[in-house]
Amino acid sequence: MRFIGKHIVFTALVFIVITATRLKAQESRMLIQLTGIVVSGENALGVPGAFVFVPKTGRGTSSDYIGYFSMPIHTGDTLLVKAIGFKQQSYVVPQVKEKTTVIITLSADLNYLPMVEVFPWPTEKLFKEAFLALELDRKNNNYAAQNLNDVVIRRMLINQKDDGSMNHRYFMDQQYAQLPGSGVQQFRLLDPFAWRKFLESSKKGQLRQQEEKYKEKE
Repeated sequence: MRFIGKHIVFTALVFIVITATRLKAQESRMLIQLTGIVVSGENALGVPGAFVFVPKTGRGTSSDYIGYFSMPIHTGDTLLVKAIGFKQQSYVVPQVKEKTTVIITLSADLNYLPMVEVFPWPTEKLFKEAFLALELDRKNNNYAAQNLNDVVIRRMLINQKDDGSMNHRYFMDQQYAQLPGSGVQQFRLLDPFAWRKFLESSKKGQLRQQEEKYKEKE
């Protein structure tokens, strides 16, 4: 009877210890809401489409277009973050009571491949021989020579109309000339508009009329 009593007491003590351990473990593994942003270490921009999961439970989520994610998780769990072109990053959830926000920085995973030169000829000597034996089409050269002909260029220069910058300059000059107190208008030798106006006025006889008016005043 004494042995049975000791066995019962030992069993009760073991049960109490196991229950206390489980309760303590449950208290230390509280379920919280974890939110965060996955960013790149080079430019601190959000990483979209990053896979955030807990390997122990197999649960996870993915970041949105700005790198934001949110998921329920137990405290003390290890969180893994993976994204294409970046190294895997782990994060241990701290012991908090309600919720927490984190910023997980990923570093770039660069793989440099050896340089491959694509060459259509097996050797440089064969390439030089093929290049020297190449016959170009003379038709394009004839077109280029025709377009660069002095007569064609001069005809284009004469028939070319005023562009936007020249029209704008002429308009601004006219506006300035109409301003009060702008002074006496000067004849500009290098101004093509002034020359054109002078030639047109001489053809119409306006210069002769102005000269006659000036003589009458004298």
